[in-house]
Amino acid sequence: MDSLRRLHMQFPPRTRTPGEIARHASQHALLNGIIKEVAIPHDLLRYHWPANLRGLPTSLQGLPLQVAWSSSLTLFVLVDRHSAMGCHHLMSPLYLRRGLDEAWRLADTDELVTALLEDGPWSEASPNPEFYDQVLQSQAVMASIIEDARRRPHDPLEDYAASEQGLWFGHPNHPTPKARQWPQGLNGQGRDCSPEFGQRSRLHQFSFPAQGLRIACNGLEPGEVLSQAADQSAEPEAGRVVLAMHPVQAELFLQVPDVAVRIHDGSIRDLGRSGPRALPTASMRTWHAPEHPWFIKGSLNVRITNCVRKNAWYELESTLVIDRIMDRLIDSEDPALETLELAREPATLHWAPQDGDDDQRRWFREQTGVILRENFCRRFGAERCLLAATVFARDTELEPMAPSLVARAIPPASAAGSGAPVGDVPEARVVDWYKAYVGALVEPVLALYFRHGIVVEPHLQNCVLIHDQGWPRRVLLRDFEGVKLT
Repeated sequence: MDSLRRLHMQFPPRTRTPGEIARHASQHALLNGIIKEVAIPHDLLRYHWPANLRGLPTSLQGLPLQVAWSSSLTLFVLVDRHSAMGCHHLMSPLYLRRGLDEAWRLADTDELVTALLEDGPWSEASPNPEFYDQVLQSQAVMASIIEDARRRPHDPLEDYAASEQGLWFGHPNHPTPKARQWPQGLNGQGRDCSPEFGQRSRLHQFSFPAQGLRIACNGLEPGEVLSQAADQSAEPEAGRVVLAMHPVQAELFLQVPDVAVRIHDGSIRDLGRSGPRALPTASMRTWHAPEHPWFIKGSLNVRITNCVRKNAWYELESTLVIDRIMDRLIDSEDPALETLELAREPATLHWAPQDGDDDQRRWFREQTGVILRENFCRRFGAERCLLAATVFARDTELEPMAPSLVARAIPPASAAGSGAPVGDVPEARVVDWYKAYVGALVEPVLALYFRHGIVVEPHLQNCVLIHDQGWPRRVLLRDFEGVKLT
């Protein structure tokens, strides 16, 4: 807790503009990434003060860390520890120096990214030409998120929906955690489809001939799957079905010549935003209507951070296989999996034209494909479910959010109402809380691999903390896209 207090002194809260906070968050995420991916492998880290201190503050506390990026570029920041893995707590702004005799200065993100790309230790690969724009766009999105959050303050750890919409800065080790390459000319710059702005939007719906519909499911009736995936009452004509899409995906879909031809001849009908009102989640392509029994995970042919979020044909096929395996594991009552919960994905559906060739059918399959994922909040209660990525993230003033949850958490052996005041959390309480979280997650994940040959991706955005009055009880894994069988 002492390091956090020193950090607050060096980054005085509630005195900075959204742009300044976004700059700190963006640069720190970028620095975390390059330390792990470039500086450590190339032995570029130096844990000592430079001989030339001109421009550096001398009153800040922390361990000095230099990144000797090249002969003409060095970065400097204060950290809390020496870490061979690059797991630092950054305790100061980022400074840079061009040339050995120049003074240090606060890094401007534009100059920083340009210098990193120009002077990097590249030997066999050239830098991504889109990287510069992605970093700056990500920072701009952060600034707009913070500005909006200040106008409507709320607690991201209040319940599940709030946690999905309160991941203000994204992945702390990703160089472009909030980059979103929306189509040019998109109204509102995608705000109504971005979780951080707290809006509900109606999904876009299309009507298709029933002959091209394909439904695959485990333990559900095809008619039930179809009725849950979209509002079938939007198309009264018999022999037709309705599928829902992400609103931005629908815009892209409508721009494709083959789609335009089929709309013109009436085989595809554009029903507009007539679908259910839902909240976009942190993954951007999955939608959550709290009253609905299923999350709707559709395609989104937009690069979010570094990945185009479409439902690839092989993901649609593997989903049901993994769902069946995971369901059998839970039913086996393996004691090593006692604290593990899984969000089932028991149904997929898509439409493809019967008169198309293989490439056309695959393309339509990936554009219209939908995965239904269990709304686990109906099983555990939305107030008990929190996205783990948000639990361990920072608020709009760059202060960690987890301490507030730990402070009000009631350990199993404590009487009701014994939560500690926020800001006065005993270290033992923090350690016990974290042990409870790790214990609920690590043993089942290792058991899945060593006892059942299943490799999952339990990173923070795939984990949901299930708690009782703030205390970790179980961890739910969702999204089996990256699951591997050995």
